[in-house]
Amino acid sequence: MRGLTRNVTRWRSGDMIARWTALGVLHAEQHFRRIRSYRYLPLLARALHHDGAKIDQTEAAA
Repeated sequence: MRGLTRNVTRWRSGDMIARWTALGVLHAEQHFRRIRSYRYLPLLARALHHDGAKIDQTEAAA
């Protein structure tokens, strides 16, 4: 992002900031890689939520 915005000398409005930010995200998106086993992410989220709930219950009991 820094390389894309280095020539901007004055940020005139929120719209301009949003446009440059969107451009930076689109540029970065080209370098993203797919996460291996991405199909299992919902399972991981449920497990983390379940473990977090266990920890909350333990702290509340103490």
